[in-house]
Amino acid sequence: MDELWNGLDQIFFVHELVRLDAAEISAKLKSLQARLAAAGVLVNLSCGDPAPAQAETGKYFACFGPPRPRNPSSISAESFYGLSKIKNYAGQAGVFASPSLQVGFASISLKASAYSSPLQAAELVLSHQLSTGALWEDIRMKGGAYGAFAHPDHLEGPFSFSTYRDPDPLRSLQSFSSILSEGANGTNAWHRKSILDKTVISVYARETHPRTPAEKSLADFFRFLYGIEDRHRIKRLKDLVSVSEEQVAAVLKSLAAQINQAPETCHNAVVITGSAGAEKAAAKLGTEITNLPV
Repeated sequence: MDELWNGLDQIFFVHELVRLDAAEISAKLKSLQARLAAAGVLVNLSCGDPAPAQAETGKYFACFGPPRPRNPSSISAESFYGLSKIKNYAGQAGVFASPSLQVGFASISLKASAYSSPLQAAELVLSHQLSTGALWEDIRMKGGAYGAFAHPDHLEGPFSFSTYRDPDPLRSLQSFSSILSEGANGTNAWHRKSILDKTVISVYARETHPRTPAEKSLADFFRFLYGIEDRHRIKRLKDLVSVSEEQVAAVLKSLAAQINQAPETCHNAVVITGSAGAEKAAAKLGTEITNLPV
């Protein structure tokens, strides 16, 4: 869904949109409005006295009913794949090219631990270590990329590695693999207690940093939608402060095993770059190029 709303699909959508006349666009927007109104609405208020806010909200949303149950047909992932213009599926590499690009982007997604699992906190710690350590040094300082990141999303499932404004995305994909393999083999100092303690402190500070009332309200609303309760948050913080060297090592071995299942094809890899770089990446990854209309 995030790809459809905010990803490369939007480039193709914009090109379709400009071919529609104003009447067609108006009809589609009215249809969307009617569907949204019929689906119901949840309102999250952040204020001192809710009574005036509720009255004001009622002026604009009185036509909406309570939230309706989700349509069972929307649960299937296949229903979302059919909406996308990009026909690359899980387990396949994707290479996207544009002659206007002078830099590139690279990513690969592996499987993260489930939310609230024993290794969730260890993955948070490891992702911070990688983003501020090995990825920074090898991909940013040596490779020249503007950004390099590791990020686990325990609610949606992927543990993602990505680069931003990258002069050599294919090299970065290879770096992801070698960095994880070296970590799993113990050829670095990530597991030293002193380094681990500093990383835990940094991640804990990020998890508990002060928020404005509006930020707190929005975070609580999202937790409500996801079904995250205070007990989940407390467990997450307790697991974080007690992360062990052995847990980080277990996460490294799991990620290294996943990325090395198909090192030549680099499954789930995505490269976005200029035409020449895309040809090289497609040959290496054994896939076809999708040309972007930009």
